[in-house]
Amino acid sequence: MDQIERYFPSKDEHPQTFPGQANNVSCIFSIFRREVTLDLVDDFFSGPISISWRKLSRYVFEQRAVLDRETAFEWFQWHAERMIDREKQTPPTPAHIAHRDWK
Repeated sequence: MDQIERYFPSKDEHPQTFPGQANNVSCIFSIFRREVTLDLVDDFFSGPISISWRKLSRYVFEQRAVLDRETAFEWFQWHAERMIDREKQTPPTPAHIAHRDWK
């Protein structure tokens, strides 16, 4: 995580993406295989995924160069790009607004 501190000098801003990376990849791969719908994941994770990509993309590209491995974080990028594309077509509505009448 020391390398990340360059991007996030404040401990409060450190991304929580990396500790759960294996779980994230398995979830993303389930979307790709259409075992889980993108709509379902969009409802729960579009914000965190889009924001994480915006904050971490430069780090990802640098790591790919350092590792000489274009596939590093490939599914994270794929998922973020899907979320970003969807948000361009239909801006997200926060759950507390979209479902305010839920009982």
